[in-house]
Amino acid sequence: MTKTDLIHIRIDPDVKEQSEIVLKRLGLNMSYAVSIFLNQIIMRNGLPFNVEVTEAQTEAERMAEAIESTGGKGDVSPENQKIIHLLATGQIDYETAVFAIERNFT
Repeated sequence: MTKTDLIHIRIDPDVKEQSEIVLKRLGLNMSYAVSIFLNQIIMRNGLPFNVEVTEAQTEAERMAEAIESTGGKGDVSPENQKIIHLLATGQIDYETAVFAIERNFT
């Protein structure tokens, strides 16, 4: 009899939804895809892809620091968190992010 363990993870709802759409097109479900990923980690003795800090991520980090330093309380608003996430994931460019964040301060 095959034993199974249960894994609980928290993930952005949009990421989950979009990945499920892709997986469905591939004929896979989330559980099987995670199993493939974990088996690849074992086979490669590491992640099955390169993990790097991209320029977009460093720009997002700088932007978060700037927001925190000018925001008074040090908190990043949910709106600005979304903008930073879009920048970090490459969905918007740096100029668009700066424009959107500056708009939130005025």
